[in-house]
Amino acid sequence: MRAIILAAGRGSRLNNITKDKPKCLVEINKKTLLERQIDTFKKSNIIKISIVKGYLHEKIINKDITKEFFNDSWMNTNMVYSLSKASEWLNESDNIISYGDIFYSKKILNNLIEDKNDIVISYDHNYKYLWEKRFKDPLIDLETFMIDENGFLLEVGNKPKNYEKINGQYMGLLKITKIGWLKIKSILDELDYKNMDMTTLLNTLIKKNIKIKAIKNVGIWGEIDTEEDIKVYEETHEI
Repeated sequence: MRAIILAAGRGSRLNNITKDKPKCLVEINKKTLLERQIDTFKKSNIIKISIVKGYLHEKIINKDITKEFFNDSWMNTNMVYSLSKASEWLNESDNIISYGDIFYSKKILNNLIEDKNDIVISYDHNYKYLWEKRFKDPLIDLETFMIDENGFLLEVGNKPKNYEKINGQYMGLLKITKIGWLKIKSILDELDYKNMDMTTLLNTLIKKNIKIKAIKNVGIWGEIDTEEDIKVYEETHEI
């Protein structure tokens, strides 16, 4: 198992915090998101770690990164395009894919690794606790997330009117096997995906009857979108 960190974007909602560094170098309690992710990978015996760089790529220097990929069009593209830049690794092996602006525990990582499905995503079933800390009105930021009785994804990433279509929240952490990537690549070859986000890709796969397993997170995790997010997580003693 290898790991690919998608860290090409700036994170404009963080304002001056990312003026002189990429989003993955934002610190929580004096430890960067990148350092936190790499530490977690190593705890799960993942030692081959790559990163897709873009904004201020020269600032990302870490001895534990095995391979660097580049999205030179980071300003005008989205997450799926960044993922495609790592196709060399996706063709060669099974990979954990992680957004560069999140952190998570070893437990959810291991659960993704152990699952036998070809495309597996993690989700937070206890999302309300976190979103109510981050937003006065959580529905402003929440997205739809629906799974069936067997834990397979039915819908993700749309704008909900209420909580009825929210069984959890997608975390930005997933596993794609070599076979899973072949399935995804066959779909992408038919599309213009330069501006496609990951949830749009997942919904497209669902419509093509490609199975996506959803695994419930049972540990600490978070995503950094705003300055307020940093304050929320720094006040959490476990982090």
